[in-house]
Amino acid sequence: MELVPQSFNNTLYCAWPRGELTLEKIIFIITSISTLEKSSGRPFDRFIDLSRVTAITATEESMAPVTERRKDEIVRLPEVHVRIALFASNPVNYSLARIYERMMSSPGVLVMVFSRREDAAHWLEVSPEQISPP
Repeated sequence: MELVPQSFNNTLYCAWPRGELTLEKIIFIITSISTLEKSSGRPFDRFIDLSRVTAITATEESMAPVTERRKDEIVRLPEVHVRIALFASNPVNYSLARIYERMMSSPGVLVMVFSRREDAAHWLEVSPEQISPP
């Protein structure tokens, strides 16, 4: 059983973590994305739905090495531009997503946090159905 429900359609990766969002789940998502990037041979956008997350136990300190390594991987790829949309429907998860937004933003990586799924879909140029939970 996978740690986090996810989908990939060659242009968009989606993940819908639920329950407690641990560092283990975050690393699972990042590893999945990295593996898909290597196999697809091209960058793609990402959508992470935090609306069903009930607690976030990963701290900014525990995330720092993970996000720095991930930014380095993306920046090394020439002319890569990816969008990461984080959907957080409650104020606590929204605030924590903003921390991730700050940590991951770099040349070639545009991270935005949304409180409405429709806004995230519009920004990613997909339909809301494409980023709805399975």
